[in-house]
Amino acid sequence: MVSKLPIEVLNSLLLMIATYLPGIVGHALRYSYYKKKLKRLGYHCIIDQGVIMEGPQNVSVGDYTFIDKNVIIIGGAGVEIGRRVHIAHNCLIQGGGFVKIGDYVGIAANSMIFSGTDTIYGGKRVGPMIPTEYRNPVLRKTVTIEKDVFIGAGCVVLPGVRIAEGAVVGAGSLVIEDIPPWKVAVGSPAKPIKDR
Repeated sequence: MVSKLPIEVLNSLLLMIATYLPGIVGHALRYSYYKKKLKRLGYHCIIDQGVIMEGPQNVSVGDYTFIDKNVIIIGGAGVEIGRRVHIAHNCLIQGGGFVKIGDYVGIAANSMIFSGTDTIYGGKRVGPMIPTEYRNPVLRKTVTIEKDVFIGAGCVVLPGVRIAEGAVVGAGSLVIEDIPPWKVAVGSPAKPIKDR
């Protein structure tokens, strides 16, 4: 006699198949799956193979947005992605605080956006395996990426940063402070060097 599989096991199997199935069938399955799981999933979005979303109920995605291969989105306190956004492969968006990404934003491959992080102040230890009495509270601050921003490949954006409308962040940059509108910023830490 065959026993019935628990619903959680069936859901996990469905998610695994949907996550890695290639082609148009995979895109349709992922769209259908995440349409039910996300806070909002707009029209004509593409969620490519290998995308992982933790806390999908805290993630909103606007119309005509493309989330490329192997992107990881951690919903946490919330991730809001605008319309006609492209998040290239192997990016990480961590909503430990809140992440707001405006319309027409491009985020190039291997970039990471953090809205929450451990801190080392006062000689405290860091990491999820350390008891809370030996750690500082996690620093959680909103990251805002306004419309028409482009973030180059391999960038890191830290909590509390605002990248203003039309700004460009050069490849490999570390963003630890706000970037003014319509400026090109590069370096570690990223500094504006010219107008866009």
